[in-house]
Amino acid sequence: MLAAELLRLPSVYERLKQSGLPVYLYGTGDGADKILDDLTAEGVSIRGVFASDSFVRERTFRGFPVESLADVEAREGCIAAVLCFGLEGEEAFEFLRPITKKHFLVSPALPVYGGGKLDHALVEVCAEDVDRIHDWLADDLSKELYRRVLAYHLTGDLTYLEYPGESNQAPDAYYAHSLTHLDVGAYDGDTALEYLASNPHCQKILAFEPNPQTFRKLQKNTDPARVECILAACGAKDGFASRSGSGRGSRLEMGAGEVSVRALDSVCGYPYIHSRGIPVGSLKIDAEGEDLPVLQGAANLITACRPVLCVSAYHRAEDLIRLPLVMKRLDYQSKLYFRKKPYVPAWDTVFYLVPNKEDT
Repeated sequence: MLAAELLRLPSVYERLKQSGLPVYLYGTGDGADKILDDLTAEGVSIRGVFASDSFVRERTFRGFPVESLADVEAREGCIAAVLCFGLEGEEAFEFLRPITKKHFLVSPALPVYGGGKLDHALVEVCAEDVDRIHDWLADDLSKELYRRVLAYHLTGDLTYLEYPGESNQAPDAYYAHSLTHLDVGAYDGDTALEYLASNPHCQKILAFEPNPQTFRKLQKNTDPARVECILAACGAKDGFASRSGSGRGSRLEMGAGEVSVRALDSVCGYPYIHSRGIPVGSLKIDAEGEDLPVLQGAANLITACRPVLCVSAYHRAEDLIRLPLVMKRLDYQSKLYFRKKPYVPAWDTVFYLVPNKEDT
């Protein structure tokens, strides 16, 4: 079973300690702050910090001078390097390859949002759920990617993220309808435009973006005849929230605030399961840690319309286990798929839920 296999893997902390090498952080900033605190709490001693040559200057980070890798190599020889920033695309692995050839490189997987981490303790507690999700996955690609991503989270071993093949292809059904598509977390319109390019028969897109500056870009980049832009976040119920942070680290706090929050059931006209609201064919959720409340606020719509769901599963430590359980609970008969973009760390991982045609 998958959970038992995963629990036999060494943790990233064990691997660093067993390497016997001096440990250096690669990078500075918020990511390095979180990783340094985490490693220290796990008993891993840090010898220093280095950065890419273009970022090396006379400065310190958390009391360590920021050095070049060449200077560290001249003094230490081989080291254990801890990657503290994100890299997107297949070129990420090429960028890191010169380091992996000389040194022991790991990439701790800490959540973008919230506390905790997907570690051995969480997998042990959720072992039955991990095995259940793995069994649910509808194709071999999903099963292999899910195994690799969980193994990466536990070990920090980047080789698990180098999949030799297409790992990001959405199921065909995601684009195979002429109904409305919902884009939650539309950002500047990139995902809406990508969707329309793959599904020109889509009736329209409702695109939700809560950040006013980004929302203006969304409006500028999309055709109002095809994309209806809505300045709001989505959640479990209608209301307001306050925003703190930005980008992948942004967060919403429900209550009084300046950000409008809408439940998709409310927007699309589904106060009850059997309501006659907007026919929805697909729903994409990338909600910066609020993905579960968005699903909760769309429960009637999902039950009534059975759209294809595309849900990001990398913001919170428990997303890779919790979100597919909720998705299957909303539509148990649907097929579950798992995909990921080339990314270090394992960001942009996605679950798709596709209704069986014979059941619709």
